[in-house]
Order: sequence, then structure tokens, then C-alpha cells
Amino acid sequence: TFARSGSFDPATGAITSVNKVPLPQPVTGRDELFEALKAWVEAGVAPGRIDLSSANGSVTMPICVYPLKAVHDGSGNPQVASSYACR
Repeated sequence: TFARSGSFDPATGAITSVNKVPLPQPVTGRDELFEALKAWVEAGVAPGRIDLSSANGSVTMPICVYPLKAVHDGSGNPQVASSYACR
């Protein structure tokens, strides 16, 4: 499937390796979604935003609490989560 072969690089629009796609990484022990859920259940800290990293660390992207969406600030690096706000 397309998800296995890669995705679009937000900077260039070209198809890129799946290692550059920001997804939870449970196999590597870096599962941001699980860690956020665990903090919510165990410490009462509900996530407002979770920043995900690609397997090779070259791309980070935020996911936001519904109904908010990640919106690029217009000037920062599109491959870095800090360039986005949840709106």
C-alpha cells in the first residue's frame, strides 16, 4: 500500500521514505501516543498536543486535540513541529 512505500515530503512534495513519516514508533520504544495516554490516566494530564517524530528523526509534526488542527506558522521549517500551532 501507499503507507508502506512512503508519503509526501512536506518541504518538497516528493514521495519520501516511510522512515521520514512522523508516526508513533512502538517498536523503537518511542510511542508518543501511548506515553500521552499513560500520563493522562496515571497523572491526570490530558494532552493538548502530541509531537510525533519520524523513525529517523528528520521530521516532527504535531497532532492536535479535536477539533483543533495543526496550522503552519507560514515562516518556519515545515518539517519541524515547533513551526505549527493547534488552532
